[in-house]
Amino acid sequence: MMNFVREKTRNRWKEQIKRTASEIKEGNDFSFIEHFIKDKRIILLGENSHGIADYFTIKTDLIRYLHQYHEFHVVVLESGLLEATLCKQFLSNDSPEKQIQNSLLDIYHNEEMKALFSEEWAQTITLSGMDPQPTYPLTSELMLDWIKNHTD
Repeated sequence: MMNFVREKTRNRWKEQIKRTASEIKEGNDFSFIEHFIKDKRIILLGENSHGIADYFTIKTDLIRYLHQYHEFHVVVLESGLLEATLCKQFLSNDSPEKQIQNSLLDIYHNEEMKALFSEEWAQTITLSGMDPQPTYPLTSELMLDWIKNHTD
């Protein structure tokens, strides 16, 4: 087996993880991150996997915590910019499942994401995407219709 990371580097990483990692002891108690997010306007949550339910559940709970206790109001997802930004506006009459299916990439087509579309606390969250290319034809069609109806 080839090893591209020296043992000294691995040990340094392990020590850094031991110093900075915190265990979530009680359900949704994220108070341990207070000293990391103090005075921050932007927080990058990143992702470690696609399709792991527990990860999406914890991430949604963390978004709820940041929104309710620290007044974060925008969530930018790895998804189409227009689709994610406009999904609540254009698809507001659709079920959360349909909104997710017609506006977000497949990695978000899961039960755990529904909270961002259905729960009361999430209604004041602004969703956006970061991918500039369109990802879903339905949203592109809705955008073209909107442009036709609102421009001369």
